[in-house]
Amino acid sequence: MSFDDLKNNQELFLKRLFDFLDIEAVTINDKQKKNAASIQKYSFLNTIIKCLKLNVIISTIIPKSLIQSTKSVLTNTEPIPKMSSADKEILLPYFKSDLEKLQVLIDADISSWYK
Repeated sequence: MSFDDLKNNQELFLKRLFDFLDIEAVTINDKQKKNAASIQKYSFLNTIIKCLKLNVIISTIIPKSLIQSTKSVLTNTEPIPKMSSADKEILLPYFKSDLEKLQVLIDADISSWYK
C-alpha cells in the first residue's frame, strides 16, 4: 500500500488496511488536510526562532489557535514548486540502487518514483 493509493482512493485504501489488520472498519469523514506542506515567507524569522529555541517557549505560552493563525500569515498557501527535470536527472542515479533494493524488499512496483 502506498501513499498514492491513499490519495487516489481513501475508502479503498482504508478497507484494505482494516482487512489486513483484521479489525472492524470504521468510517473516517475527516477530509481536512493535516500537516500540509507550505513554504515560509520569511525563512530568516524561522531560523531565529529555532536558534533561540523560542518555539518551545512560544508553544507553552501562546494558545494553539493564535499560533495557527500566525502560521497562516507567515507561510504561503501556494503549491510547492515541482522538482525540475534537471534536478531529477542529477538525483536519480544517486538514489537508483536504493530504489531497486526497496522495490525488492517491499515486493511492490515503484517504477512511478523514477518519473
